[in-house]
Amino acid sequence: MRTKIIFALLLSSIGSLLISSCGLQGEYQLPVIPISVSVNAFGSIKVSISGSFVTPIGTFSLIGNTTIYEIGEQFEHRILIVRLDNEATVYEIGKDENFEVSFESGDNLFKKVNLEYQDSQNIVLHIESSAFSTLSWTGDDRVLSGDPEIWLPQYKDFPENWAVLYDRELTNSEIAQNYVYSDTVLASFTSWRRITSYQKLFLAQNICDLNSGLLDISVQAIVFRDSEGARQNWNFTVDDHRAGDNTEEITHQFDTIGEKFFVESGKSQSTCVPPHNTIYFGVVFQSYNAMGYVHVVGIDNDRDYKEFSEIAISYAKIIEKNFIAYSNIEHEQDLIIK
Repeated sequence: MRTKIIFALLLSSIGSLLISSCGLQGEYQLPVIPISVSVNAFGSIKVSISGSFVTPIGTFSLIGNTTIYEIGEQFEHRILIVRLDNEATVYEIGKDENFEVSFESGDNLFKKVNLEYQDSQNIVLHIESSAFSTLSWTGDDRVLSGDPEIWLPQYKDFPENWAVLYDRELTNSEIAQNYVYSDTVLASFTSWRRITSYQKLFLAQNICDLNSGLLDISVQAIVFRDSEGARQNWNFTVDDHRAGDNTEEITHQFDTIGEKFFVESGKSQSTCVPPHNTIYFGVVFQSYNAMGYVHVVGIDNDRDYKEFSEIAISYAKIIEKNFIAYSNIEHEQDLIIK
């Protein structure tokens, strides 16, 4: 019995040696770990490793003499560097792991230029905005910075206890769906280097029980890569509004708003049963690389016309003020919009 056990152990040892010997003839491959990099319409970068988001450990400007390689030398551990235009964001990654990097951009606003696996084991992903290589800024062509949401009136600026129907980003694709020739409009948005927009829509409480006053207020901010694209979109929007039924242009009654502005009024009916006869006022204006839009609707009552139009203009003025505040101006005298 003891002989059989020893023989079995010998066979097991021989088998293990054979397996080990065969394994030495091949090359062990580390499992691939996915790194996903995405950039949203505002240029915000998100990086996830195996599905878990990671936090950057540093951000560096590449304007001047700073290079990607100099950034890499500042870190002792292995890093991923995501370069977007003139800014580099750094993430720590595992030292001896095999990573595969993928990149995704919404609305094709950004493109992967190059992916480097350096001798130091650092990984560098180079990304550029679609219009980055073609844009040239002049001293007077100021650019708004930040998220369009912060350019809009805040909750405290709207009537108390009103309901919020919309408070969200509206992508170019979503906006284009409102037009009959949506593909053509979306292509125009791309050619104008339109990035995205943000909308807030507030409704009065118990709207169908009202006999007078405002029913809803909508505000929207749209951002572009440059002011020329914003001007082209403004022209398109105004032409579209002028072609609408029951619309009257009343721009001449108001002070200038932004670089270009358009004010309209019109009549319609609410969806209540029975419906209200309503009047609306809309303001569309363009400043720098952005457009502002305000739309107010109230119950059709002659005594409220002036009040409604003034409310629409006041919200447009709030957006205009924020456009100025968030533009990259250097001198106080530049605050005057001509």
